[in-house]
Amino acid sequence: MSSVTSYICPTCGANLPSEEGLAGHTANAHRAERGVYTCPKCGAKFGELIALKRHAAQAHGG
Repeated sequence: MSSVTSYICPTCGANLPSEEGLAGHTANAHRAERGVYTCPKCGAKFGELIALKRHAAQAHGG
């Protein structure tokens, strides 16, 4: 019987399959210059536009 563990990003709520995946996600989506792109619906901040678009689709349905 296998146990599935997920790792949730505390910044944007992304669900990652491993601790390494979460670390990579955090380094890429929420790096030091984050805050350039802000979600108009919830205020979450992202360092890359693609991360904001992905967040909007997953968190807000578009």
